[in-house]
Amino acid sequence: MELLRVTPENNLSEKLSALDKKCVGSDGWSAESFRSEVRKENGIVLCFTDGNEVIALLSGYFAEGEGDITSVAVDENFRRKGLAQKLIAEFIKILPDSTENIFLEVRESNISAIRLYEKCGFEKLSVRKNFYSNPCENAIVMIKKFMKYFIYENQRNSTCYHEWYKGHFDGISFWKSDSLLISEDMHFMLGLEEIFSMIIPDYDPVGETEVSENQWIMIMKKASETGGQIYECLKEADSWVTETFKEHNVFTMIGM
Repeated sequence: MELLRVTPENNLSEKLSALDKKCVGSDGWSAESFRSEVRKENGIVLCFTDGNEVIALLSGYFAEGEGDITSVAVDENFRRKGLAQKLIAEFIKILPDSTENIFLEVRESNISAIRLYEKCGFEKLSVRKNFYSNPCENAIVMIKKFMKYFIYENQRNSTCYHEWYKGHFDGISFWKSDSLLISEDMHFMLGLEEIFSMIIPDYDPVGETEVSENQWIMIMKKASETGGQIYECLKEADSWVTETFKEHNVFTMIGM
């Protein structure tokens, strides 16, 4: 499998349209719509190919601090392999640094897609009544807000970060794609070591520290009492932590 950014020279528009219509029906884009998006200076069309076939795609664009994902489709024979997540991660990499939010719409009944987008950091924002046709259905508008204090692995450009690792650290796998990262400078500036040490006596800022759900609740309570940037920072991480505790009984802070 190969991940490509589609260009006019790729000549993949017909195959992109065929996959999109196969996955979403008559709402799927025409080949000309894909050709038009590819030609735009701010258009982004990505796909995975397997041999000569397009097996997954994402189309979108950016403008004035925002990105918009207009279509995501994965061939049914290649689902649950992380292709959609990889396409979204690549889309984010391509967006300008000035991007603040990404938006998308998804059918209200498409629970698996909604869960996927939530896993990628999107939140439900609003509902657009009767947005889709054939059949008529509401759209859930979702938004991903770029973080002020933390980044994800695909945004990392050095090793000067504290890594928050889902579950027990295996001692080998640093910089995982689903980890949350905060720079050493930000960590020091906000005084996070102090607040973590209040709740976790054996907190190690240069080693590994496991954090339980009860400890996180106490950390957030203390941060709320402190207020300011510390609370703003940890509140930003709270959705990642909440999702982590659905699958693991701890997360691990890996220091520098």
